[in-house]
Amino acid sequence: MIVRIHRDAIFQKQLKNLRQVGGLAALAADHAESIIQGITFQGIRRLSEAGRLTRHGEARLKNCIKYDLVGAYRLLAFREGEDLVFSFIGTHDECSRWIKNNSTNSSVRPLVEKRRNETCPVLAFQDEVESDSALEEEADAEDDYLDRLTAILDEKDLRKIFRGLCGT
Repeated sequence: MIVRIHRDAIFQKQLKNLRQVGGLAALAADHAESIIQGITFQGIRRLSEAGRLTRHGEARLKNCIKYDLVGAYRLLAFREGEDLVFSFIGTHDECSRWIKNNSTNSSVRPLVEKRRNETCPVLAFQDEVESDSALEEEADAEDDYLDRLTAILDEKDLRKIFRGLCGT
């Protein structure tokens, strides 16, 4: 499950440039943004649920996820454990060129903790963690209540309360 989303600083500039160009480029930027927001707010289990992946995926780079956007644009992300790093957005040809340039260097890995990256938690996951801790607190409160009750009540009181069950 994805816990954190990272946006590379260069990726942020690419999004900004696409929006300034307008037309299909701006639509592709909006489409990419909707995929990222979907992952962030819905906490999807499979990355293919966020948007349409390219037919053949991306085997040239390890842990790379390639989304098919409107107007033959592509969005590249890398999964690093529980982190997802969005690294590139551009046309099909630009994407192929970027992959080719980076696949020759076997040490290419997205920097999750890059200083200029924008990082945000996946909110659906945060809600899940918070609800789990709330359930644990409720269970502890119930146990505490039962302990106090059993300390106060004796067998005589319980027989009065549950008279119909005991048969006396």
